[in-house]
Amino acid sequence: MKQNDLSASLVILGGGKGIRIGTEKLFLPLGDSLLIEKVIDRTSSWFEETIIAVGKSHVPFMEAFLQGKSCVKPVRVIADEVSNRGPIEGLRCALKVLKTQWAFVIGCDMPFVRKEIAQALWHFCNEKADVVCGRLNGFLEPLHAFYSVSCLPAIEKALKRGHLSLKGFYKDVKVFVVEESVLSGLPGYRRSFVGINTKEELFQLGDV
Repeated sequence: MKQNDLSASLVILGGGKGIRIGTEKLFLPLGDSLLIEKVIDRTSSWFEETIIAVGKSHVPFMEAFLQGKSCVKPVRVIADEVSNRGPIEGLRCALKVLKTQWAFVIGCDMPFVRKEIAQALWHFCNEKADVVCGRLNGFLEPLHAFYSVSCLPAIEKALKRGHLSLKGFYKDVKVFVVEESVLSGLPGYRRSFVGINTKEELFQLGDV
C-alpha cells in the first residue's frame, strides 16, 4: 500500500465529439471560461504533472488557453499522433511521454473527481497491476482509472488489430479491479466518476 501522496501523472483526454451536448467536449463553456479549466484547477495539484491529450488541430488552441494560467504543478499539451483513433490514442501518446510510472486518466468533462477516490485506487498501483480501475454497477470504469507505462505494448497490439476501445487491450495486461464495495464508504464516490453529457447537466453543474 502507498501513502496518500499521488506520485503519478494526471492525463486529461481532450477528445469526445459531444454529440448529445452539441459541441466537442474540449470546448464546453462554463461561465466565462471552459469546463476543462475547472477540471484542471480541481485535480492538477494532486499529481506530479498534468498532460492534456488532444487532436493535432486543437493543440494551438489549448496552448493559448493555458498561457498565463498559474498552475502549482507542470501542465503540458500533447497531440494524438494518429487521427480518428479515439481515447486509446490519447492514452498511448500520453504514456509514451510520462515522467512517472503511472497515469491517472480522466476525461475533460469530469469536474467532480474526488481526491479520496483517486487515492483509494492509487493504493493498488504496484508491480502486480498494469491497470487499476473501479467497477460500478457491474461495469468497469476505464476513465477515472490508473494506467502504467507497462500497458504500452498491449495498446500497440490492440491498435494493430483495429481495437479502439479503451478496454480493448485489457485482456493482454494485468487489471486490478477495485469493487464498488471498497469505494462505497467514501463520500461522493459515485459522482467522482461522472462526466457531463448534456446541456442540462452543464447548466445544473453548480458548485463542484
